[in-house]
Amino acid sequence: MRGATVFTAGRQGCDITIDLAEPDGLAAVVAGARADVVVNCAAMSSLSACQAKPTLALKVNGKSPGALARASGARFVQLSTDLVFDGDVAPYHAGSSPRPLSVYGLSKAAGESPAGAAWLARRLPVLVGRSCGGPRRVAARLGVGLAEIR
Repeated sequence: MRGATVFTAGRQGCDITIDLAEPDGLAAVVAGARADVVVNCAAMSSLSACQAKPTLALKVNGKSPGALARASGARFVQLSTDLVFDGDVAPYHAGSSPRPLSVYGLSKAAGESPAGAAWLARRLPVLVGRSCGGPRRVAARLGVGLAEIR
């Protein structure tokens, strides 16, 4: 989006320092940014780390998106994954019910619907590289979602 001011947020080396493992502390940090749109690309994405630390995965992937959305008061885009599904009846659609088979999928499904927020979840099966059907760029897929919340 031309003319937009973009702030990055993360644990270090960003414009705003946040820790998604501490969802209760996000409100004070994020409210100061006064954003119109918040896009949450962050996640605890290692399947093995999520399996080993399910409580942490549910905080980072499940609880923090809602805390971010409510704290910012902005339109909110949550990047999620097709691993919220079990793979039995693909292709899936926006209204398909999640049936995760892993802690990672369960935690991402929990973060897709932040209560009390103007939100949109985008499930991206391939973030980089090629998919079975050819190249898929995350920017093109995300752009569709951003146009939906304007």
